[in-house]
Parts: sequence; C-alpha cells; structure tokens
Amino acid sequence: MKSEIKSTIEKISTLIQKNELDQAENLTKKFYNQYKDFDVPYNLMGIISQKKNKLDDSIKYFKKAIKKNANFLSAHINLGIAYQILEKNDEAIKSFKNAILINENLYEINNNIGKLYLRINKPEKAIKYINRSLELNPNYVDAFFALGKAYEQLKDIRKAINNYKESIKLKNDYHESYFELGEIYRNKKNFKMALKYFKNSNNLKTNIRILECYLGLNLKKEYELEIKKIIKISSTDRRIASASSYISQQFKIKDKYPFCPNPLDFIYKTNISNHFKNFDIFIKSLLKEISVQSFVWEPSKKTTINGYSTLGNLSDKNLENISKLNEIIQKEMKSYYKSNKDKNVLFIDEWPKKIKINSWSNRLKKEGYNIAHIHPSGWISGVFYLQMPFKIRNNEAGIEFSLHGDNFIKKNRNIPKVQIQPKIGDMILFPSSLFHKTIPFKSNTERVCIAFDIYRLN
Repeated sequence: MKSEIKSTIEKISTLIQKNELDQAENLTKKFYNQYKDFDVPYNLMGIISQKKNKLDDSIKYFKKAIKKNANFLSAHINLGIAYQILEKNDEAIKSFKNAILINENLYEINNNIGKLYLRINKPEKAIKYINRSLELNPNYVDAFFALGKAYEQLKDIRKAINNYKESIKLKNDYHESYFELGEIYRNKKNFKMALKYFKNSNNLKTNIRILECYLGLNLKKEYELEIKKIIKISSTDRRIASASSYISQQFKIKDKYPFCPNPLDFIYKTNISNHFKNFDIFIKSLLKEISVQSFVWEPSKKTTINGYSTLGNLSDKNLENISKLNEIIQKEMKSYYKSNKDKNVLFIDEWPKKIKINSWSNRLKKEGYNIAHIHPSGWISGVFYLQMPFKIRNNEAGIEFSLHGDNFIKKNRNIPKVQIQPKIGDMILFPSSLFHKTIPFKSNTERVCIAFDIYRLN
C-alpha cells in the first residue's frame, strides 16, 4: 500500500513539473477519492490549482490538507504563497509563521515574512525576521538585500548602503543591489556614482536610469551615443521610449528613438455609448459584474493610492460584460489606427496584427489617485469610465498625460502635458509608453474604471 501511494505521488509530481496539469488533476482526484483521510492529495490539488491560477481553489485545498494534518509543513508554506500572490499579506504572514512554528530553522521563510512586513510598511518587524534568517544562514544574500530595503524604509540610508554592499561581497553579480545603490545615489543627485552602480546592474529599468544619469551630468553626446546603441538592440522598448521622449525634451533635441517620439499626439478619446441600444443597462450590468471580483487595497505592484484594484486579468475570466467591452475595445482600436495611420512611427508602422487584452478595474475613493506610470508590457493602453465622482471641480478625478514620470529629474520645468476630464462611457486610448496619472478628488463618490493593455502577440 505504501509503495502504491509513493508511486502515485511521484507520478503526479512529475506531471506537475511537466506542466501537464489536467492529467495531474485527474490522477489527484482519483487519489483523494481513494484515500479521503490522507492529507497529501489535497496539497497536490492546491499546487495544481495554483499553477492554473485558480488561487481561491488552491487556498481551499491547502486548508483541507492542514485540517487533515495540522503539522503539514508544505501545506502551510503553499498556503502562504497563495495568499502572498493575492496580496493578502496578513494571511500570508500568519501562514508562514505557522510554518516556522513547525520548523524554526526555515531561513528562507523567515526572510519571506520580513519581506511581507516591508510590503505593508512595517520595517521594524521586517528586520526582526530578516535578522533571524541571517542567524540561521549568515551567507544568505537575499536577506542582506531585504535588510537594505528595510533600512531604506526607515530612512537609514547608511545602513541600507552597508547591507547592499554586503550582499555584493557575498555575490559579486547581485544585480539588484547594484541597482538599489544606483537609486540611492541618483536620489542624492550624485549622478556620477549612480551611473557607476547602474552600469553594473541588470534591472528592467537599468537602461533608462543610465540615460537619465547622462541628463543629470549634462552629457548630451554620451546620451545620444547610448540611444544609438539601444536602437540597434531594440527599437520598440516602451520604457526606453518614455525616457527618450522626456530626456530629448529636456535636452531640447530631436527624439531619435523610433517607437513613438511624440506620444502626446496619439491620445484618442471617444464615447462608446453609441455601441449600445441601452447603454445605462450595460453600465449597471458591468458595475455589478466587477463588484463581485476580488479587489485589493493599494496593491504593491500597482500605482493605486487610496483605492482598490483587481488582480489578474478580467479578460481571461469569461465575464459576459467584460467580453462585450473587449469587442468594443477592438473596434475602437481600428478607429484609432485609421486616425493615425499616416504617421510615420513604429508604434503605427508595426501595428499589432494579433493581440491579447489584459484588463483590470480600479476603484478610487476620496483623495485617491494613480501615480504617474507607463505600461511597458502593452503596445496600446486604455481606460474606460463607468462611474465618476459627483461635485468635482476643475480637473479633479481627471487623467493627466505627460512626458514626465518615474521620478525623473527635472532640468527644464516646462514639460508639456494634456489633461482630460472624462465622462461616464468615455474610452481613452494611448501609446503604452506615455506617462499618465489620475488627479485626486475631494468627492465622497468612488471613481470606477476599467483599465486595459493591448499586448502585441508575435
């Protein structure tokens, strides 16, 4: 019997590793139907559900495994990971703490608890668990990096620098520490030192920070040479496009990065009410449909302040009204292209033939806003407005487009921008490389929208 169980677990584990999830799920269901009092099948079903991005289901399975066996270490850890992905930080911390009650020597889990405390801005508590991780493993590089982040939150820059440097001593190519050191010196406006560290980093933002340092050092020729090198590697990088548009404006030179040199010229606004016989019914149905989705308060990987955002892709959920909206997005995308087709930029010339829509909802409360940001994974980005606050003044609750964002340094403060005060039913499309933000508002009514990116599929 034991050998049969062991063999089944090995088969399921192999299928999971090969990402043959449907086969793994079928075999696991047979497994737990045969051994209803056994904990392992429920843990395996949780892992499969998690890999299928069915996180609510995975949580239920991990909890069942723990109910069968309160000391099931793997299930506690997996439950913590599921909560962490959903940004249910308190629940994730609790699960990981349960894991270290079973085995206190889990240095990685102690560090993970520390990082979760950083996510919820509790650096003192974070330091306690990160230091515990280092007691268990004095050479754990990730813990020194996490300590650096904790001390940055505490504004103790000297200790932050020391810990980042300690991680580099242990691992000379620990790129994230080089990047964070670059950020520290950039914020101090020591662009020479920042450039040194950025050149040793390998972050998604490394190139734009190097370009920005050239601006800070007023090295126009070096900047232009760097842009030429980058164009040879990639001419459609949305991060580079955003930086190049801004820095060229600051240097007062022509933007030679070919993706979309004048992104403010490519803002498209329409109202989609003409697509419906009864638009009010559609809006009410869509609001009702998204109201039951899982919203997270100020999620860590988004730009939302004083508001909620959904996680995951609403367009993957087969929701009736979101599907209708996706059809309209594609129609308006064609109109957008027609209105810009004569403009000679790669953004138009390499217009997506095959696409995928990634959508999410934002709900902003009083004084809520979104920090200026771009959508580097998208080609075209957009927003559709379902509800706007009452009694707003001037451009409150509006959207602002600008060349400036990502805390770029300002040499020339005369930076062009466009502000739009949207109405219910308005849809705005724009290049994903264009910085945009929400203007805060004082009304007590929520501002509700569907934001989306249109990915170009090769």
